[in-house]
Amino acid sequence: MSAIFFIIAVDRFNRSLIERKEDVDDLTLQANKDELTQFYNLYHLNKDFSSRQLNRQTLAIAVIDLDYFKTVNDQHGHSMGNQVLVTFSQHLHQCLTRELGENNFELYRYGGEEFVVTIKTLKEKSMEALFDILQTSISNVDIASLDQKLSFSAGIAYLANHDFDPVKTFDIADKLLYVAKTSGREQTRIEVENIL
Repeated sequence: MSAIFFIIAVDRFNRSLIERKEDVDDLTLQANKDELTQFYNLYHLNKDFSSRQLNRQTLAIAVIDLDYFKTVNDQHGHSMGNQVLVTFSQHLHQCLTRELGENNFELYRYGGEEFVVTIKTLKEKSMEALFDILQTSISNVDIASLDQKLSFSAGIAYLANHDFDPVKTFDIADKLLYVAKTSGREQTRIEVENIL
C-alpha cells in the first residue's frame, strides 16, 4: 500500500515539475518577445548585444523607423496603429527571409515604431540593393482603411568598422537613421564599409 502512495506522490511531483517548467518557458518567452508583433524585444536585443557569438557573426546592424506612424495613430486611432505595426513587421520579416534566408538575420522591435535588424550576410547583394527591395516591397503593402502607403527610414552600420562592438555600431546606425529622417524620410543611410 505504501508503494502505491509513493508512486502517486512521485507522479504528482513530476506533473508539478512539468507545469513549473511550462510556466518558466512561458515567462521566458514573454520576457524575450514583443507582445504585439511577436518578434524579439529590447530585452532580447540587449542580451544579444552582450553575446560574443552575435558580435563575431554579424555583419551589420540596421535601425528602421516606420515613417509617419504618429499620423496613423492620430488620424485612425491606436487600434489601426497596432495593425500597421504588426503588418509592417510581418512583411519586413517575410521579405528579409526571402532575400537573406531565415538564419541570416534577426528582427527586434526596439520600441514604438522602431525596429532593429542584425544582418549576418547579404548573400551576394549589396546593402543598398537589399534595402531598396525592402522599401519597394513595403510600399506595396495594402492595409484596408489606410489611405497612405507605408515607407520607412533606416540607418545601417557595420560591426567591423567599430571593433565588433554592437553598442557603438548601433549608435552609428541610429545617427544615420536620424539623417535619413531629417533628409525627407523613405530612405536608407548606410555607413561605408571598411574592407580590410
